Amino acid sequence: MNITQSTKGDNLISIKISVVKEDYQEALEKSLKQLRHRANVPGFRPGMVPMGMIKKMYGASAKMEALNTVVSENLNKHIFDNKLDLLGYPLSDIELQKPADLEKEDDMDFYFEAALRPEINIDFTNTMVDFYHIVPTDEEVDKVIEDLLQRNPNTSHPETVGEDDRLEIKVREAKDGKEVEGGFEKDGVYFNMSQIKNKTQRKKFIDKEVGAEFIVNFAKVFGSEEEAAKVLGNDAPAGSDFNIIIDDAIRNEKPELDEEFFKKIFPDKEIKDLDAFKKAVKAEMEKQHEAETDPILFNKMIDELVAAVKFDLPDAFMKRWIVDNSQGKISAEDIVGSSSKTPS
Repeated sequence: MNITQSTKGDNLISIKISVVKEDYQEALEKSLKQLRHRANVPGFRPGMVPMGMIKKMYGASAKMEALNTVVSENLNKHIFDNKLDLLGYPLSDIELQKPADLEKEDDMDFYFEAALRPEINIDFTNTMVDFYHIVPTDEEVDKVIEDLLQRNPNTSHPETVGEDDRLEIKVREAKDGKEVEGGFEKDGVYFNMSQIKNKTQRKKFIDKEVGAEFIVNFAKVFGSEEEAAKVLGNDAPAGSDFNIIIDDAIRNEKPELDEEFFKKIFPDKEIKDLDAFKKAVKAEMEKQHEAETDPILFNKMIDELVAAVKFDLPDAFMKRWIVDNSQGKISAEDIVGSSSKTPS
């Protein structure tokens, strides 16, 4: 067997594999013996079909199988031994490959073409890419601190209900000022005093002590049966009266900008005053901005790389390779473009 390699174009090579009968004879005989063993021919016992008949029946296909095995193995060996860095796998060279008469020819030549991976050398020593370091303004820092105050309130449980408290109550269906036996009841009902828009209804709750018990109509309290159902649940008779017991009042108040609050926001830092707290908030904001600007820097670097790197590819081969490896999903007509200068 003889293998030769030549250059066909930019990053395109041709590989010629010349095969003689001795190169595949052993593989062919092995294949024919296996076929004889498996053959089921009327008039002959299994494994006893004459070899001449086997060759007549299967000789061409067995020869092709043996050739494919030998050629494939040696093509792979050539690629490995010569450390060829290829784009994809070699294809049969349709320009050079001639049809073979398997019945008459014993010595054959097989031609392949393959694309070499282009060598890329880039010097970015003098390439400049803008990097954005975003520094928050004092106004932006103050806005974040205000948001932190709103999202981290001091929570207390006062003895009497205030204007903006959140209440936890028990509800029991009532009629004529008395609880209905077997009627609707529910514990752990929560609502905010801000949900009560009617001033008259709000007065029923303001200054009530925790533990207080009284009759209300939630449809009137919240303005409609639909709004009442949002608090009580869809299974409640929202238009009915209810006896309620206030179990808890929860009050959220804006905290002071003191060491206790600083520790709550930055538990791992020792912050004593507002200036130091603002600096810490500003530093955290800068870190967040870095997480946003790093991808911008990366994309700009990629753009510079794409703009700087151009190389030659064997377009006709690559298009044929894409079609051949698409399993019928892509046709030659689907591939548009013919420029041989291809950006990386």
